[in-house]
Amino acid sequence: MAWGVIWLLMNIFVRGSNASAEATADEIATLLKDAQTSFEKQEFIASYEAYRKVLAIDPMHQAAREKIYEIVTIYKTLEETARAANDEERADMFQRQHRTIIKEMLNIFTLQLEKQLTIYTDLKAKAKQGDDVQKQITTELEYIITTLQQLKYMYVEFPREPAKAEKMVERIDKTLTAYQNELATYKK
Repeated sequence: MAWGVIWLLMNIFVRGSNASAEATADEIATLLKDAQTSFEKQEFIASYEAYRKVLAIDPMHQAAREKIYEIVTIYKTLEETARAANDEERADMFQRQHRTIIKEMLNIFTLQLEKQLTIYTDLKAKAKQGDDVQKQITTELEYIITTLQQLKYMYVEFPREPAKAEKMVERIDKTLTAYQNELATYKK
């Protein structure tokens, strides 16, 4: 009888996990559709907010990241165009928009990186205890590297303070190299 109850509970758990994954996929699909619709209407803030929500659900969602970069680029271009037309008020507004998005994205990527580093540290501790977590370590290292590359991209493409951005890029490059070397070691 006990095995029957355990089997039943395991099936409920697995079905619940699958339902949760489906709900998440549906939510992401809805957000992506809303974001694209807003983007096509040139409602860039609404589009950005929807893409940001996608990243809250799936921090590694590359399409959402790329669209956010596109929105930042649009605001930067609008700022430059307004400045060229001597419309300082609009230029300042567009500048605030793209700087706000950049600041938020840098915060998101930094928090994401901190979380990934914590997971990686925990996995390394488990590996030292003899647990077979090499595949998970490899996956987490790949996530860390991707996030570092995204941070670097933000600092290179959208520097707010060029001198500080340059120093951050140097630090990120050193860190990237270290984690890429570790990943290569684990993949051997």
